[in-house]
Amino acid sequence: MSRIKNFKKVFYELFILTLGILIALLINGWKEDYNNAKYLKKTFVSINEEIKENIREIELIIPFQDSLESSIYLNLNDSISISDIIIDFGGFKSPVIKASGWKSIVNKNIHLIDYSIISKLSEIEEVNKEIKYKTQKIIEFIYENAEVGAGQRKQTFSIMILDLIILEEELISIMHDFLKAK
Repeated sequence: MSRIKNFKKVFYELFILTLGILIALLINGWKEDYNNAKYLKKTFVSINEEIKENIREIELIIPFQDSLESSIYLNLNDSISISDIIIDFGGFKSPVIKASGWKSIVNKNIHLIDYSIISKLSEIEEVNKEIKYKTQKIIEFIYENAEVGAGQRKQTFSIMILDLIILEEELISIMHDFLKAK
């Protein structure tokens, strides 16, 4: 009889211990889920604000770029050099597009995010890279053709700026779509 009592006592203590461990694991899981949700909420608030700021930045730059392109186009056959036109406009401007919020997720907790969100943010990043690339090509073109007056080079420059504007407008559209989806 003593063995049965010991067995029941050991079984009871193991049951209580197991139950306690399961409850602790459950509470820990809830806490981890809560902390992940809190982290994602803060991160998405940051990403949304960053995207809104990027949209404002691009929308401020596009009219300047459009005016520069119009001036170049209007002076295609004049002897005014590309550098003189750019100097009159105070230089060539392009938007600075930030992505720090998105990059913080990629580095740490990408597994917590739905694929559709990752896909949209990746699309934003790819268009941003293309904008940077085209901006760099425009700057190189300016340095190589700064003293060019009338002719084909001005027309090429005009087309390059229009292409950049189209890409920036596409990025704005993608960013608006992301904000609406959230």
